[in-house]
Amino acid sequence: MSNKQYYEYSKKKLKGQDEKVEELIGYSKKGKELGTELKNELVKQNLLLDDVEKDVDKVQGNMVRTRSKFENYIENSSNCRILTIIVIEIISLILIILLL
Repeated sequence: MSNKQYYEYSKKKLKGQDEKVEELIGYSKKGKELGTELKNELVKQNLLLDDVEKDVDKVQGNMVRTRSKFENYIENSSNCRILTIIVIEIISLILIILLL
């Protein structure tokens, strides 16, 4: 192989390698762009999740307060019913005693 042939062969090889390097650079740039887009999307999703978490905490607090009020209402309602039944029984006993 002459020097000229070797030079042409080397030149072809280097050109092929340059093309492969350029192709790899293109893939790398595309990967970087995809990574940036993914990062941006994750930031947006994280913000949305933070908003949801705040809303869930707010609703949970409201539910705890509402449950407490409801339990107090039930407890007070039961006491009122018992007192009403006792008063009715006392009045009934008084009427029975008076009628006898």
